[in-house]
Amino acid sequence: MDAPTMTPTTTNQEPDCPATNQAQTARRGIFGHVLACAVGAGIDNLFRQVALISLTAAAVFAFPHDPSQQEAMSANYGAWALMLFSLPFIILAPLAGSLGDRLPKHRIIRMARIADVPIAILGIWGFAISSPVLMLTALTLLAIASAFFAPAKLAVIPELVEAKQLPKANAIIAAITVVSILIGTCLAAFTDPTILNKLTSATDISLPLEAPVIALSVIAAT
Repeated sequence: MDAPTMTPTTTNQEPDCPATNQAQTARRGIFGHVLACAVGAGIDNLFRQVALISLTAAAVFAFPHDPSQQEAMSANYGAWALMLFSLPFIILAPLAGSLGDRLPKHRIIRMARIADVPIAILGIWGFAISSPVLMLTALTLLAIASAFFAPAKLAVIPELVEAKQLPKANAIIAAITVVSILIGTCLAAFTDPTILNKLTSATDISLPLEAPVIALSVIAAT
């Protein structure tokens, strides 16, 4: 008599799929990177516009009865703001690119975005006490942080997406940056006391003048 054959029982278990987990991690990484680029571009332009408005107001307060001095001082502050915001991108470009090749890019991106918070606090302090020195210092520091962020934000994309998705990812980053620049510039209008008072009366919510800057700087650090 033949012995009965035993057939092994199998259980339907789905094996772990490293490719799926890697794809999900990559999607989370590119989403976070797009958010960091959007917030960075937004806060740069919001802060610059608010600083220009505040510097003009500081010139008016410094010479309340002399319109010619007000105009001259306002133009002087505007020239300094433009120069101090532009120079870091020119001077630090070689160093920022070199650090992007030697250091982990995600670390540079994280440090640059976290730096936005204390810089924004310094700028808000300058707004509160109407100090052109503090406002220009904060504007310069913000430009320095952005100068280090700019090369890394593009160099890290090949680490987040597949090669065939690089053109699409680059296009998304470029489009989000342009939209964020426009949004940041428009948000500067909400720092105008007249507009802010109308918004406050319509919503029954009390907002400080620096609310847009505070909100974007906090998001930048998350």
